[in-house]
Amino acid sequence: MYFINQVFSILFAFSFACVDVSIAKELRSLQVTQQETISMNFNGNPEIFKENAPEIEALFKQSYTSASLTIESAVLDQDDLERRRLSSWKRRLDDGEVKFDFTFFFLISFHCNGCRGGGIFRNDGSRRLLAVDERQTRSEFGQIFNQSLADLNIGADKLNEVTEWEDLEVDTCRRRDFDLLEEIVELRFEGEYNSLINNPQEMAKLERAVKKSYNTMNAPNQEACDNRSRYVTDSSFYSSEPGTGSSFLMRFTLKYDCLGCAALRNREQKLFGRPLDESDLGRGEDPFADFREAELRRNDCVCGRGARHYRAPLKKDFLAALRKFLFIRTEEGKNDYITRVSSGGGASSA
Repeated sequence: MYFINQVFSILFAFSFACVDVSIAKELRSLQVTQQETISMNFNGNPEIFKENAPEIEALFKQSYTSASLTIESAVLDQDDLERRRLSSWKRRLDDGEVKFDFTFFFLISFHCNGCRGGGIFRNDGSRRLLAVDERQTRSEFGQIFNQSLADLNIGADKLNEVTEWEDLEVDTCRRRDFDLLEEIVELRFEGEYNSLINNPQEMAKLERAVKKSYNTMNAPNQEACDNRSRYVTDSSFYSSEPGTGSSFLMRFTLKYDCLGCAALRNREQKLFGRPLDESDLGRGEDPFADFREAELRRNDCVCGRGARHYRAPLKKDFLAALRKFLFIRTEEGKNDYITRVSSGGGASSA
C-alpha cells in the first residue's frame, strides 16, 4: 500500500508539473513581440514636428504605463513621411504662426504579459487571459502625453486623438473587390462667384478640397468605420448656379471606389451614410483630422479599433471637414473667393 501511495504521489506531482510547464509555455508564447499602427492627430507645426521625431518617440514610451504591457519601440513611419510631401507651411499671420491639425503614423512594437490579441489600449474588444485588464485607455494615455508635451517645444502643442488601426475581417477585403461608382454632389457656398468660376486655378483647388474633405472623414477614426472602404479618386466641377446675394450653388462629380458595392442595393452604394440611431451624432463641427494638402495615405480594409458605428461618412461630417479645410486655406492666404460653406444639397448617381 505504501508503494502504491508513493506512485500516486509521484504521478500527481508530475501532472501538476506538466500543467505548470504548459502554463509557462502559454504565457511565454503570449509575450512575443507584436506590432500595430497608431495614428496620432496633433495641433501644431508639422515641419518642426517631423524634425523632432526621436523626442516624440521617446515621449510615447514614457507616457505609456502598464503593469501588463511593455512598449519596446515607437517609430515614426518614415514611409508616411515620403508619401506625404508637405506643401508650404512658412506662411505666418500678423499675430504669429498659423497652427494646423495634422496626423502622423507610428509603428508600435510591444509585448503583453497575458494578453491574447488586441492592441495596446484597453476596451478594444479583444479577448484576453487577464482577469483585470491593466492596459491604458486612450484618454489616460492622452492626458499623460499632453502633460509632458506642454513642457517641450517640438512642433506639437497638443495631442487631439490617438487611433489604433485594425484590419477588417470581411470577404470583400480579402478579395479587394473594388467597384468604381459616381455621384453628383451639390454644395452651396457664399463668396465671389464670378471671380471663382472664371479662375481655373482656384476651381482646381476647390475640386481638391472637396476630394480631400471626404477622404479625410473616411480615414480610420474612433467614431465610425466604413467597412466598404469608400475612397474618392477624382473630383471634378460639373455645373453651377448663381443665387441671391453672395450665395451660389455648385455641383461636383465625385468618382469613388467601394468594396463590394456592386452586389449591394442602390441605396447602400451611396457615398454618404445615414445616422444609425439617435446616438450616432457624427464627428461634430470641429473634427480632428488631417488637413494637410498632401494626398492622404490610403489604407484599405482598416478601421479605428473600437469604432462606435459602421457606416460611410455622414454628409454633415463631410461639410464640417470642408468648412475647416477652407478656413485653414483662408488663414494661409490661399482662399480668396469662398467665405462660407452654407449647406450641402442632395447627391445623385451619375
